[in-house]
Amino acid sequence: MLAALAMCQSANAVAETPARASIAPVGETVFRPIDLVPWGWKLFDKIDGDLNSDGRDDTVLVIQRNDPALMMQNENLGVDRFDANPRVLVLAMRTDNGYRVAGRAPELIPDHDMPTMSDPYDSLEITNGAVRVRTRLFMNAGGWGAGSQTFTFRWNGEAMALIGFDRFDVHRGSGETQRVSANYLTGKRKDAKGNIADDTDDWRWSDLRPGNRPVMGEVGNAFTFES
Repeated sequence: MLAALAMCQSANAVAETPARASIAPVGETVFRPIDLVPWGWKLFDKIDGDLNSDGRDDTVLVIQRNDPALMMQNENLGVDRFDANPRVLVLAMRTDNGYRVAGRAPELIPDHDMPTMSDPYDSLEITNGAVRVRTRLFMNAGGWGAGSQTFTFRWNGEAMALIGFDRFDVHRGSGETQRVSANYLTGKRKDAKGNIADDTDDWRWSDLRPGNRPVMGEVGNAFTFES
């Protein structure tokens, strides 16, 4: 739908780089949440809450690489300076011995690697024991794309499973919109196309792909994710 989105998908299709691989793997236990931030990285965002109903606060962190070489200077269109360092989502459960890593998403948050694009990271919250991560696309110049992506994860006893995905795309020139809402608990999704000038959306229901129940580490990049 959006040419700008396709451009960002290509620019942000990252892999598990050696830098990301330095982050604590699933199953590792640390004494404090701050110990989940490896050397050369920094804490970008953090939220606490009980995710497995054991009465203890677990923790979810967004950590960011702290490489001065990725603090980009720009003399052309867009902002003068932006931070292109990658960010990783890490979730750890509180135990008697500290915090055990229960999930990590090394690619979910797209890199802010274009001066004409707003920071893709939006917010992190815990609601009713579920973790909700929001990202966004907004092109300040060089494209008409705008939109948001929301991922909802819940502990299933073994892993942080994706239970919901919502996406909204809008073309700021034509006003054309697309919406997707997928429920991985029911195996259903609904899609709609419309226009910002019209409050009525034509929703269409369909089944998710059989066996399509990704966990946190399998989600990949928010801009390229398909339910």
